[in-house]
Amino acid sequence: MPNAPALTLQKLLWRTLLKTRGVLVTYKATGFVIAELKVVFTRPGEDQVDMSDNFSLVSKQWDVLIDPATLINPTGTPIEPELGHVITKLDGTVYRVQSGDGSRNCWRWSDGLQTWRRTHTVID
Repeated sequence: MPNAPALTLQKLLWRTLLKTRGVLVTYKATGFVIAELKVVFTRPGEDQVDMSDNFSLVSKQWDVLIDPATLINPTGTPIEPELGHVITKLDGTVYRVQSGDGSRNCWRWSDGLQTWRRTHTVID
């Protein structure tokens, strides 16, 4: 069982992150849609590499942080992100869940306290 004060601090930090960088999206899973899900998109950071003054490569891969308590199906059962699930921002940008980090997994826990799921996606 995780240390209760550490878990409380992680939850507080997560709520702060959602308030400051949270984005409403539509999450489409197999057989149902979550119309309004608040998530956090991570910045690609080092995924952008300048090749010259006139050219750069920009990654289309993003990780999406999702509170596991909010990712539930219509019967109230928690689900895990799966390959092919689709996350759509209000501006119409579509992100498809895919494997990440050279593994077969499309998500991993963000930390040892399992605060949120870090879900690997690519822009369609």
